[in-house]
Amino acid sequence: MNSKNILLTIVAIFMIIVIGGELCIYFGYDLYHSENGIFLRHKVYIATYQNMSESELRQRAETGDAEAMVILSGKLYDTHKVTECKEVLELAQKSADRNCPSGKNMLGLLYKVGYGVPQNYQKAFDLFKEAANEKEPIALNNVGICYLNGDGVKKDSIEGLVFLEKSALQGLPTAQYMLGFLYYNGGKTVQKDVSKAMQWYTLASNQGMPIAQYELSKIYYHGENGEVTPDYNKAKNLCEKAAEQGLPEAKWALENKFNSKKD
Repeated sequence: MNSKNILLTIVAIFMIIVIGGELCIYFGYDLYHSENGIFLRHKVYIATYQNMSESELRQRAETGDAEAMVILSGKLYDTHKVTECKEVLELAQKSADRNCPSGKNMLGLLYKVGYGVPQNYQKAFDLFKEAANEKEPIALNNVGICYLNGDGVKKDSIEGLVFLEKSALQGLPTAQYMLGFLYYNGGKTVQKDVSKAMQWYTLASNQGMPIAQYELSKIYYHGENGEVTPDYNKAKNLCEKAAEQGLPEAKWALENKFNSKKD
């Protein structure tokens, strides 16, 4: 297997993990100022739905609230991954039928993984693209991943990067992390760029994404060919943040690489 295929395989595995969690949640955003510009930063649910119980979401869904439908669909999906729950598909379909971008994205997810419907990458891509056309950040990310992997569309790394960047500029940490990953590792169609990788990793890390914090920790621990000066304290601090959120590899590194050394 060549380096490009290995890279895309890693991307695919990562997205399978993400699909099980962050992808099925509807995000709200607020302005976030950084040295790299002003972005829309993700918040884990729009305020209206932040602390709603399942019964409250159901009440709203019954009134035709398309956003409540998709949030409830995502919650049910999270708790019924092993045993399929037909309501997950029904709610996502109803939300999509009401032209809700996040509903189309959720329905696309179900087609991509084959949950409640036969797996259909083409149908998934079409739904992601419809939602992306309305600037739905998670859908933009998903379209980018489809282009990178050739899922339901001809493989096109450049187009994949374009959509990932659109998503990342709206503040989606998953897209920011993926751009950091792609630029740091490089490949035949993506030129390695440590500076860009650090910028995107940092944005995702600042939003509390543990895998981004851990990747930055590794870079600061070892340094990078004169482009990044090794910084033990920064590396340890980032690793601690990732470990506090339960990232196994960060926990291992903290115990075996950092705590075994004198500060």
